Amino acid sequence: MAVDIISFIGVIVGVTIGFLIVNRGRKKSGEPEQDERTEKVAGKAANSSIIVLLLAMAVILWGDLFELFKIETGQSISILFFTLMISLITFRRHYSSKEI
Repeated sequence: MAVDIISFIGVIVGVTIGFLIVNRGRKKSGEPEQDERTEKVAGKAANSSIIVLLLAMAVILWGDLFELFKIETGQSISILFFTLMISLITFRRHYSSKEI
């Protein structure tokens, strides 16, 4: 199955525009990009999202062992990737709003 790059042009353009908007917004905000608090928030968010990722891997493993569902390798990798990204963004926003 050959994939044509032309079918992904919209995705590539959308990701590029999103990156540029986020990057420009950070430069105009006037906040420092890295300080002790942001490093602490990023560390706690990464730690929590790894725990969520391990739980998702366990659910996939036990679901396959007990034959509750059948997932191919590509599907499980995509589930884990989106789980990691969503949990990292969620925990980073959560810990940013709290006092640490």
